[in-house]
Amino acid sequence: MSAIPDQPDGIDPHTTDLPDLARAAERIGEYIRANGDGLYDLIGRAPLYARDLEALRQAAEQLVALSTPPATDPDLYLIWSHHHDMWWGPAGSGYRSHHTDAGRYTLADTKQWLGRSCDCCEVPEVVVPVPAPSESGSTSVQQLIAEATKARIAAGDVNRAAAVAQ
Repeated sequence: MSAIPDQPDGIDPHTTDLPDLARAAERIGEYIRANGDGLYDLIGRAPLYARDLEALRQAAEQLVALSTPPATDPDLYLIWSHHHDMWWGPAGSGYRSHHTDAGRYTLADTKQWLGRSCDCCEVPEVVVPVPAPSESGSTSVQQLIAEATKARIAAGDVNRAAAVAQ
């Protein structure tokens, strides 16, 4: 008789902690491949089918994919709005508070959004490279915004209407 294996991912069996979703989906897939399709268990009148487990496995994989930040593409940028103190949304669709929810733009696409005038901001928007996962902390992202803003000011690419209003 073989020993019962430990809980997945080193979870203490005396807690209600759940395993990592991605690893749980992998284990369900392995179980289905090893045991095939069909009825797995029938306790009382509640059947458990392989397809039930497969549906949960696929849903878990989709959820993991949705929660994984998009890969950093060196040709994609974010647009920070100093005016709204938020990120431009996808396709210019409003604003987002977190950079991971912001729209991704090519450098050519960002040109249509820059240079708008408002009376309050010397630099209403700046283009920021999509942060690498290692740079996605709040301090690093704020540093990217500050660097992009300084570069626009140094290049003389500022909103003249704001300078006159101030």
